[in-house]
Amino acid sequence: FDWEIRHIPEMNYRLVETGGEGGINGGIMKPQQGPWPSNLAFYIDVDDLEAYVEKIKEAGGKIIVEKMDVPEVGQFSLFEDPDGRVLGMWKQLAKQ
Repeated sequence: FDWEIRHIPEMNYRLVETGGEGGINGGIMKPQQGPWPSNLAFYIDVDDLEAYVEKIKEAGGKIIVEKMDVPEVGQFSLFEDPDGRVLGMWKQLAKQ
């Protein structure tokens, strides 16, 4: 994804900087015990869904929802990373 990821060891947290115009920064941490949400899924905007599905598989992730079309809007897929977090990928259809 060409992101810059900075580890903050005292929090066991990684700060993610996506860079560029329109990028949305965020953070990643291992699932926690207690009141932490366990079913929140964030979506990553991609330009080539099939290519990123393959990258995820190669990196040890598991596709849990294959590519699905949202008519006239786009496509998405859900995956689980090696630590068990569920994330989504979204590819917007080109404007006509």
